[in-house]
Amino acid sequence: MNIEHNINKYPVTDNDAGRRLDRIVRRMLPEEPLTGIYKLIRLGIIRVNGTKKSCSYRVIKGQTIDIPEEIKKDPPGYNSGKVRKPPGNLNIPPLPENWLIYRSTKLIALNKPAGLLTHGRDSLDERVQQYLSRNPIRDNVSSLSFKPGPLHRLDRNTTGIVLYPLTLKTAQELSLCIHSHRIIKIYIALLSGTIYEPAVWKDTIKRNKMKRISYIAGDDSGKRAVTKVMPVASRNNLTLALCFPVTGRTHQIRVQAKAHHCPFPGDTKYGGKKNRKGYLLHAAYIGLRDCRIEDNLKELYAPLAESSSKTLENIFGKHIVRRCITVLNTLKKDNFFYTF
Repeated sequence: MNIEHNINKYPVTDNDAGRRLDRIVRRMLPEEPLTGIYKLIRLGIIRVNGTKKSCSYRVIKGQTIDIPEEIKKDPPGYNSGKVRKPPGNLNIPPLPENWLIYRSTKLIALNKPAGLLTHGRDSLDERVQQYLSRNPIRDNVSSLSFKPGPLHRLDRNTTGIVLYPLTLKTAQELSLCIHSHRIIKIYIALLSGTIYEPAVWKDTIKRNKMKRISYIAGDDSGKRAVTKVMPVASRNNLTLALCFPVTGRTHQIRVQAKAHHCPFPGDTKYGGKKNRKGYLLHAAYIGLRDCRIEDNLKELYAPLAESSSKTLENIFGKHIVRRCITVLNTLKKDNFFYTF
């Protein structure tokens, strides 16, 4: 491969430092096949500080990634620090300010409403990307490879906290915290049936990707799924509970609720009876233990939507939401959620 070229030099920032060269270049050249990227690096067409490097080389802040302008015409600085372009939707509704429950230069947290996907068209992510493009609140905005995205997902009709790391370092630290069980998520759940005692649901779950549904494996061939359940109140064959998924399988709480004979009312996908409002599952609390992020952030709460609060009050009484949070805080002090 012989290319006569002028060289564009793209500076490595904090949000690129420590990443593999091939992975950064893949983000910079999304139309180039992976084999082509490997070849360009291997032959020294793409270099670092003018020096040929391996695909696995981890770049350092202050270096430059050197790419011939015949391969990447955008000059250094073009599109630098911009968030992902939303996928084809030019009429994206603005992100309501009251969805933001925490905001800093490193992290934002949002209270996702029901009926909204986390990713894709007409999603939370579209609104967040648009918001960030109009409100540049990040540190070290320029980046060749890192773009903010949700740390985790919630199902379309599940509400509550979604975290958006705004820097590579924050994203890496929070991902590490998730894998080492230093982040806990507590859900408020309205379940069918009566649950009298705390329970630990232990199952193995499989995923049918074609049908986009999870199910209990019935043997050891699935993935381990563990959810701790604390009932708060029961009435009229309904139970309000706090659910702590120790593991993080797709649709975990919903599929396990069905398997343990207390499906969510309105969750017809997983055994619940159809109703007008749909199911109620709300990610109300996130606790961060020994996570090295700014502001010494330890926990976040997301309030229930007014309609959900009224639903629970109509069933269990006026102060049920306050009681739910009181039980959550008591269990938190007793380390209930950190003992597996």
